[in-house]
Amino acid sequence: MSMLAYLIILIALVLGYTTLALILHKKGWLKRKNISFFGPALMWRTKNGKKFIEDLSKKTKPWMIYSDIGVVICFISMFLMVYLFVRMIPSLFKIPAEQAPTPQMMLLLPGVNPLLPINSILYLIIGVIVAVVVHEFSHGILFRVSNIKIKSLGLLYMIIPLGAFVEADEKQFNKVSRLKKIRVLAAGPMANFVVVGICILIVSSVFVPFIAPKADGAILVYDAYGIDKWNLITGIDGEKLDKVQLNNISLCVFHNISYFDGTLYHTRRVFYGFMVASVVKKSPAWGTLHLGDIICSINNVTIASKEKFFEIMNSTRENDRVSIRFYSNGSFHNVSLRLADKYDFIKNEGDKGKGFLGIGIVNLDDIVVDANYFVRYLNPFKTNFLTFAVLPLLGLSPFPSHLINLYTPPYIFWVFYTIVYWVFFINFAVATFNVLPIVPLDGGYMMGNVVEGVLFKLRGKMRLRVDDKKIELISKNITMLISLLTLLLILLPFIIPRLG
Repeated sequence: MSMLAYLIILIALVLGYTTLALILHKKGWLKRKNISFFGPALMWRTKNGKKFIEDLSKKTKPWMIYSDIGVVICFISMFLMVYLFVRMIPSLFKIPAEQAPTPQMMLLLPGVNPLLPINSILYLIIGVIVAVVVHEFSHGILFRVSNIKIKSLGLLYMIIPLGAFVEADEKQFNKVSRLKKIRVLAAGPMANFVVVGICILIVSSVFVPFIAPKADGAILVYDAYGIDKWNLITGIDGEKLDKVQLNNISLCVFHNISYFDGTLYHTRRVFYGFMVASVVKKSPAWGTLHLGDIICSINNVTIASKEKFFEIMNSTRENDRVSIRFYSNGSFHNVSLRLADKYDFIKNEGDKGKGFLGIGIVNLDDIVVDANYFVRYLNPFKTNFLTFAVLPLLGLSPFPSHLINLYTPPYIFWVFYTIVYWVFFINFAVATFNVLPIVPLDGGYMMGNVVEGVLFKLRGKMRLRVDDKKIELISKNITMLISLLTLLLILLPFIIPRLG
């Protein structure tokens, strides 16, 4: 189903749902069921669940320990997140405007965020439900541990649940100590971090050990030599790939390459050599050399390695003519091209006057990865954790169907793996976002309480004659300033590359 079809169905669902909700609102049915109408969104309040929270919160000591650990983890995560945002600022100046992130990328909405495929929406819904429920129930338990009355529980939804809430007695909450407030606030993100830990253990110990390639070889990650990417190269000229040194294959001759597409084995006769992988627009090569062409020689010197290619090009000057022999579309061609000034394209002072052709070349060794390469991405203990945490943004969750076919587990296995992963992904996103020192997030209120506590202590130590209301006002202003500065840090990746 195309993206347009998905969007049409989504729009139809929203319109149908909104119409039905409006009719039920007009007839008074929603009010009788204790459901509030907010445009297309509905809020349902209930007393159900209060007893469950009461029962869970009876043993206060374990929950106090849990919340104290949560406070430490939340503040560490808060400062770590801010540090990461600050640290990446210098690199933002190196990003071209056309490669800068777009505002849509801030939203974890499949179909809206260009990096999230529409087929992940079901996994997103499951992840959101788990994240919101554990987050709010954890707040609720700490409310009761702190002897704060819970008025009601509820859901905010529009076709699907968008959020949950635990409504506490605000007057009682405002009267408790700042430490108790911070504990209650930290409980929500802490619950999400706990879910993150559980999911990591399940993924690494239950799922990943069962993932193995159906055949030995190397996965092609680029369309090359007439073979589509994501096929598994298994052999060359009858020899298994593990016995062949890819960088020692004879160049500019024909070879028989064997590969596996996930279902069938194939053999293809190809002319092998350094392949054109990129052509710079408006360069001398533009319009003459094309992606997939095989470069045999330059100025009658065989291109036996990348080093040889760069050695030849570095010895040329602007306006020099080079003769190129290449293989394209089943036949050999010869062409003579006048080189441009490398500085005009690279903008490096040291390159002024040097010859520039405008192509990038690769061989098979550059465009294959071993068969277990992607499996390592799926295991948080085998790859960089931050890489594992953003697999959907890398196009690796849901795991692509063309890669699924290369591995032994059945399709249903990947469904359950993806459910667990997206529960991890959404809980990690909710936890790390909520600890940011931005009001009205949990982290913002936690920071506000810390600032207020520090100001009151300073007043006592310095014996300042400042009333409570003024300190509270100063505290709110400082907290708001911290919030705005943090928000600016988040927006910098969208701003700096576009400054020009």
